[in-house]
Amino acid sequence: MGARRLACHTRALGGNAPKYEREFITNLSRVRQFCGNDQQVSSKQSPTLLKSKSTMYKIKTFVATAALAAASLSVHAGTMDSPDFWTTPSVHDYGKMHFLPNGAFKPQPGHTYKVVFSLTQGAKNPNEVSPALDHVARAVNLYVASGVPLSRLKFVAVASGSATSLALDDAHYRAQFGVPNPNLPLIAELRKDGITIAVCGQAMAEHHFEYDWSDPSVTLSLSALTTVTTLQQAGYALMPL
Repeated sequence: MGARRLACHTRALGGNAPKYEREFITNLSRVRQFCGNDQQVSSKQSPTLLKSKSTMYKIKTFVATAALAAASLSVHAGTMDSPDFWTTPSVHDYGKMHFLPNGAFKPQPGHTYKVVFSLTQGAKNPNEVSPALDHVARAVNLYVASGVPLSRLKFVAVASGSATSLALDDAHYRAQFGVPNPNLPLIAELRKDGITIAVCGQAMAEHHFEYDWSDPSVTLSLSALTTVTTLQQAGYALMPL
């Protein structure tokens, strides 16, 4: 984001703007004021000298602004990398999130939320957790951090497509990929929080996975198609992942 656009963005947010943005705009004004001192030249000076000083002013302003922006972003990045920036309040060690107390569209603690997650994104490597399943954990953590009790979360996640293999039990996952199923510990954590994890029966067949290869913790559904549409008819919001 350019300095001018960042300034407009920060003014629009007012007190809700991140602290590093507000500090950046304040320091930017000081830089421009400092560099502007060189612009105050006499009208009696030659056009060549005036042009030279104007060019030097632009160069100094550009360099100072770029340095300030880099420093501000570096500080902000360091904050994100700090150990306590990301938290996992309910699904421990999965679905990391950062809570924004003044963030818009926060879930309301007194409401009940019904969501069906359509998981179609598998991991790039078989020894990694499915990013789609990890986002289910992030959703749980975000709602809990917002004050919504687990009893008011009616979440169902159904895997299909390239995410189908996350439902395999450890023995058959090892046979297919040569490593333990990294998704099972996360599935166990989600189930502790009352989240239902299902797998598409049609996708199991398409991947040549026997139905009894799925882990007992995973619900075998008729299909992802009917799971999503049936739950939508029951008032669930669809979240494709």
